Amino acid sequence: MASYENEITNKIDNKETLPEKLDIPTLKYFWQANPLVRNKQTIPKFLRRVEVLKNFSDYQLLILSRFLHHRSFSKGEVIFKEGDIGVGFYFLLGGSAALYSTQDDGSQALIVNLDRGEYFGELSILQDKGTRNASALAGEGCELLGIFKPDLEALIDQHPIVATKLIHSISIIIAHRFYNVTSELKILKQRLKQLEETNAKNNE
Repeated sequence: MASYENEITNKIDNKETLPEKLDIPTLKYFWQANPLVRNKQTIPKFLRRVEVLKNFSDYQLLILSRFLHHRSFSKGEVIFKEGDIGVGFYFLLGGSAALYSTQDDGSQALIVNLDRGEYFGELSILQDKGTRNASALAGEGCELLGIFKPDLEALIDQHPIVATKLIHSISIIIAHRFYNVTSELKILKQRLKQLEETNAKNNE
């Protein structure tokens, strides 16, 4: 089964048109962004609440929104597969998603469950034909806002300040994830050393 991202990659390779981007009129965007408006589920309000976009102004978020693609997924639908060429970075607008990795025996091990407001896929959008090291599956009510490499390149050309802020935000995400992985490896190394010392004492 082809993943969503695999379909996007094929369109990019074949120079076909990507799915439509968000096109919220300016006045409507700022109306929906207004905290006094009762509807709490608008895309402008969602983007305003995403932690890594906190340094964007409302106008910069409006610009960014026009480079994003919105898609709803069925539960279990494959967003991308381990080994796919990665081309997208995704914000979880609604519902849930999960990341899995393939084990030596071919089974799938859960890495993390993701909920509304979280994001994933950040590394591949900065790499040149980097492959996914995990699979992403849609959960119940999954809705994503995605930006793909051609969109990022267009954003750099047309709105370099907004693009710089987005790349900076992605860099922060990567730095945090790298720090967490390093911390976990340090803990695992300490536990392994303790086990080795315990085994050595038991064998004396």
